Amino acid sequence: RSLVVPVVETFDGPSGMISVGRRQSTVLPTQSLFFLNSEFVREHSLYLAERVMAMHQDEAGQIEGVFRLALGRPARPDEIELSKKFLQDQAFSYMLSEAGEGKPPKVLRQMAMRDLCQAILTQDEFIYVD
Repeated sequence: RSLVVPVVETFDGPSGMISVGRRQSTVLPTQSLFFLNSEFVREHSLYLAERVMAMHQDEAGQIEGVFRLALGRPARPDEIELSKKFLQDQAFSYMLSEAGEGKPPKVLRQMAMRDLCQAILTQDEFIYVD
């Protein structure tokens, strides 16, 4: 009970030491930084990428799958086009980098899809319930 979990603290989780009737709600830069830099988010972005790549063979289907699973809605046509461009640019960037050196195109594509998934998971639409 007395152990403070940093993630819970970052997102205004109550302490286990006292009873709290209503949670405090704040928006802090550290919350955004958590989604951008956290190994936990990177790992789960990879899980989401692997899942949609296994479910759909075509790029548009994979993008649509990410939007449906993460945001609970279909992707708009402009989002599909932007996502395709993002995937192409990321895969090319990895191909030229040390991280992608010697890796087959399928792995580069998976790395790019992981980045797209992380970008979608960092959106306000995913984080906040309206």
